[in-house]
Amino acid sequence: MLKVVDGERKMGYWIGACLWLLLPMMASCQTVENRDAEASVPPEAFTAENWYQVEKPNPKQIVRIHGRAPETLDIFIMARYVATNAADDRCWRPARHFGSELLWSRRRLPIRRDGDRYEAELIVDKYLPGPCGWRYEASSAGVMRAGHPDDLTRYGGWVIDSSRYDVDDSLPRCKPMRNGPDCSEERLWRSSNHDETPVEVPCHVGEIESEIAYFICQRSYGIYKKRHLLRPDTREIEINFYDLDNDPVTIKEWFEEELE
Repeated sequence: MLKVVDGERKMGYWIGACLWLLLPMMASCQTVENRDAEASVPPEAFTAENWYQVEKPNPKQIVRIHGRAPETLDIFIMARYVATNAADDRCWRPARHFGSELLWSRRRLPIRRDGDRYEAELIVDKYLPGPCGWRYEASSAGVMRAGHPDDLTRYGGWVIDSSRYDVDDSLPRCKPMRNGPDCSEERLWRSSNHDETPVEVPCHVGEIESEIAYFICQRSYGIYKKRHLLRPDTREIEINFYDLDNDPVTIKEWFEEELE
C-alpha cells in the first residue's frame, strides 16, 4: 500500500516537473496568440503608395463623439494622424512650401444627425504603427452657416488633443519661456481638460462686409472648455455647437463675452 502511495507521489513530482518545463513554451504560445495584429501583416503591406499606413484590423479605442448642433449650422470633424519615426527616411515628404515634413493624414469622420443632435465615432488607434510609428494626434471641428457658401471665414479649430495622452495631470503646462509669467494653470485646465465637461463651440457672424459675412467661433479665451484632452480610458466626448445668431436668448446669455 505504501509503495502505491510513493509511486503516486513520484508520478505527481514527475508531472509537476514536466509542467514546469512546459510553462515557458505555454507562455510563448500565449504571447503569440495575444501579439499585436501587426505581427501578421506582411512587410510589403507598408508601401510608399499608402504612406506606410495600414489600418488596424482590431482597434481597441473607439470614442463616441456627440452633442448638439442646430440645423442652421453645417459641421464636420477631422481626425489627424501623424508619423513619429523621424529616423526613417521613408516617413518624410516634401513640405507644402519648402523643406520636408513627417507624414501625416486627415480623415473626415462620418456624422449622423437627428434634429439638433449628432454623433460620430473616432478610432484612436486606427492605424498600425508600422515603420513610421503612426499615431493619432488631434481632431478639428469645422463649422459653416448652412446655406452660406460665400462666408469669408469658416471656423476650423482643434477640439480634441492627444498631446497629454500619457502625461501625468500633475505636471504643469505653464512654461515661463513659452507661455509667459502670467500663464495660469487653473485657466488652462478650465479651457482644456479630460473631465466630462463638454467642449463648447459658440459661433456667430462677427461683421458683414459688402454683404459677405465673417463667421467666427470660440473667439474668447478661458471662459469655457475649448478642447478635450484625450486619455487611454476616454470612451465618450461631448462637443456642443451653438449658433448665437439664431439660438434662444437663454443660450446667448451663456456666451455674453463671446458676443462683446
